[in-house]
Amino acid sequence: GYLRAARGIVVPGRHQLFLHGCDISRGDDGAFVVNADWTQAPSGAGYALADRRVIAHAAPDLYERIGPRPASPWAQALRLALLDAAPEAAEEPVVVVLSPGIHSETAFDQAYLAGVLGFPLVESADLVVRDGTLWMRSLGTLKRVDVVLRRVDADY
Repeated sequence: GYLRAARGIVVPGRHQLFLHGCDISRGDDGAFVVNADWTQAPSGAGYALADRRVIAHAAPDLYERIGPRPASPWAQALRLALLDAAPEAAEEPVVVVLSPGIHSETAFDQAYLAGVLGFPLVESADLVVRDGTLWMRSLGTLKRVDVVLRRVDADY
């Protein structure tokens, strides 16, 4: 994903990598191997959270016997990290989850994650830039956006 044209561009403000996705397997020697990884718009967090909920309801005895660690601390930590990424001047930060929309093969993942985090799911048509500030269209008004969790590959 390296773009030579972007070399040297300085983007103001704080920038963080909030999600990193990996496909791992175990090799013949028993050691873990990373087969692929993504930082651009890694998928799977919403699926994992939804899957746990489904299994807990569909097979509660099995779920209780396995006793997986709760995922809610992870989701809460992500939520707080996104809120913390807002500019200090933002008294009540607005965070959005940017999605390419229903035509994305991971649309459910994006929507579920946004719902768990409690942030609006938006598409590019929901956003507008005015005077260097990002705004979200919301019920006929504009609401300033402080942080965007981008679930869109750069190719979009």
